[in-house]
Amino acid sequence: MNPNRLLPSVLLLCAGLSAQVTSTGITKSIIGDTARTGKNTSYRFVPANSFIGPFFALRAATPGTQISTGITHMTQKGQVRIRIFENAKVNSLSKTSSAEARTSKGAAFPTQPHIFAFQLKAPTAVKGTLTLSLGGTGTKNATAFASLKFGSTLLSWTLGKPNIQKSFPVTISSTGLTITSTAFARALAQGQSSASFNFHTSISFDPGPVPKCRIVPYGRSCSGLTGQAKTNKGGTLLTLSSVRNPLKALGFTIAGFKQISIPLTGGPCLLLSDIQILGSPFFTDKAGAATHQLQVPLGLKISFNLQDLVLRPVSKLSLSSTNGLTVICR
Repeated sequence: MNPNRLLPSVLLLCAGLSAQVTSTGITKSIIGDTARTGKNTSYRFVPANSFIGPFFALRAATPGTQISTGITHMTQKGQVRIRIFENAKVNSLSKTSSAEARTSKGAAFPTQPHIFAFQLKAPTAVKGTLTLSLGGTGTKNATAFASLKFGSTLLSWTLGKPNIQKSFPVTISSTGLTITSTAFARALAQGQSSASFNFHTSISFDPGPVPKCRIVPYGRSCSGLTGQAKTNKGGTLLTLSSVRNPLKALGFTIAGFKQISIPLTGGPCLLLSDIQILGSPFFTDKAGAATHQLQVPLGLKISFNLQDLVLRPVSKLSLSSTNGLTVICR
């Protein structure tokens, strides 16, 4: 029997059951970059309290000199990946002039920091590992500093020091966990010379071990329903197989949280679960069998019931039903 319908995990999300982690980011300071070659100056900036989407890019450039700030900010299946880049290349083209690139809030201002804040949240508590890393390279005529802070934990790095990477066990909840990234840098070239820096701060979150799901049958009705649970990258894939249903008939899976026993209209079959979610429709084959699947999202700890209902192909509306299954993910 081939699976004929995948019940999407969005069904559980709509019921408010997902424990997946999300992240948002804002600029906590003016994010400004200044490039200068001789008297030629370029300044670009983003205001404080600006929203940070999946991609962020800022660049200032003059002849022979450029400085840029970039961010990649991704959240997928409960995993969070944030990386902030700061880099500059400076070339002084004359023996009597100079060139520089620096983080600042204006061309007339000295070197000043870039400050970003990212908040991780989950509707229910999710345990996992937070990994922070800082580091990079640069020339002797460049300076750079970076730090990452959450709670009372602070990691700091300066140009010329070894790169840093540390992991911490954390719990992400509805109150949120905020991580602040601070960085400033300057590269100065005098006479016919060059200078550069290239460094990053990175924030990663990985949910803890995927909860294992088990399936326990309960109750009796007119048809049979069994299930298998298999862990995958998205969480747990439940494969449901029902037999002894009406032939070539329309059916659907229901999900709920209470075990009940109520006779269905038009026959001896029973409704064995309250109905909180109505799944995608499926069709039984010529033997009255059907196989369908349900994805339980990554990191979700939950217990719920499943049952298949199949329409009887008769003149009056009536339903056939299977036994129930309780899915326990812990």
